[in-house]
Amino acid sequence: MESVQLYFDLIKAGLKRFAEYRSSFIAGFFGLIMINGSSILLIWVMLKNFHTLNEWTFWQIVFNYCLFLSCLGFHNTFFRHISDLENHIVNGTFDRFLLRPVSPLLQLASEKISITDLCDFTTGMIGALFAAKMLHIQITVGFMFGFIVSIINGVYVFTAILFSVSCISFWTMKSKSI
Repeated sequence: MESVQLYFDLIKAGLKRFAEYRSSFIAGFFGLIMINGSSILLIWVMLKNFHTLNEWTFWQIVFNYCLFLSCLGFHNTFFRHISDLENHIVNGTFDRFLLRPVSPLLQLASEKISITDLCDFTTGMIGALFAAKMLHIQITVGFMFGFIVSIINGVYVFTAILFSVSCISFWTMKSKSI
């Protein structure tokens, strides 16, 4: 439990770093919303003439895309830097994680926080809930529970794959090419 509290303290310190440059953060946040909106616009353009894609409608595809975006955004915000394991091993800086009295995985995961990917998570959540409304899905407590569990499972899968591939660098020294 102490490690979890330490992780959130390190994340909070990382977030304070971004609070110093508020206007840059806000401009970047809206820029990323526009990028994600253009992806949805691209889906609309593709389906404009076809109306369905193997019986999937526009809003069903948007819902799935936004669910994927939520999972990926949350994963990238907090755990993407696990892939830096290769660089630490090759450069010989992984020892500093081993010498501290805290879990090396916790230190590696909280080394940096990607605030721009938090925008992907936010856009994905809002987009998925809007798409659910357009699909006439009632947003109930059960739906929200299933939605949150789906996001947690997606984050778990992304993190497990990234961690598994990164661990290969202990033997090969290079894992990003895999």
